[in-house]
Amino acid sequence: MGWSPNECLALEDSENGLASAAQADLKTVVTINDYTRCHNFDGAELVLDCYGEPDSPFQVLAGEGLDSQYFSVDTARSLFS
Repeated sequence: MGWSPNECLALEDSENGLASAAQADLKTVVTINDYTRCHNFDGAELVLDCYGEPDSPFQVLAGEGLDSQYFSVDTARSLFS
């Protein structure tokens, strides 16, 4: 696609996925699941319990707090500000 790493965002759900994204120098948002809840997600831009929905907000487990209740394009853009 010809994009540089600082123009991309990785969405991952495991420690291995985060490690791969980090090697590519990508900002990464991680959502945990029952299998990866205890993984080490140091280095992720955000760690969320889910992507959330308007009536079921996400919980930020690590990273900067957000004003949104669910992950959206605007949420992703805010990570590059």
